[in-house]
Amino acid sequence: MTGQRITSLVVDHLAQLLSQVLRFDGPADAVMSRYFKRHAKLGSRDRSLIAEAVFFALRRLASLRWMMQPAHP
Repeated sequence: MTGQRITSLVVDHLAQLLSQVLRFDGPADAVMSRYFKRHAKLGSRDRSLIAEAVFFALRRLASLRWMMQPAHP
C-alpha cells in the first residue's frame, strides 16, 4: 500500500467501519464483509486499505487506548 493516496472518502469509510467493528457485535471480518457488500462501489484498493487500517487498529487497540488517555501531570 506504499504510495497510495488516502482520500477523504477512504477516511470517512474507515471511520464508519471502525466504529462498527469496535462495537464488537461480531467477528471483525464478518462486520467488514457486510460493510463492503453494502458499499460495493468501493474499489478493491480502497477496500484493501480500509481493511488493513481496521486490522492495524484492532492489533494496536490496547496501546492506542493507552496513548489516547489524558495526561495527568
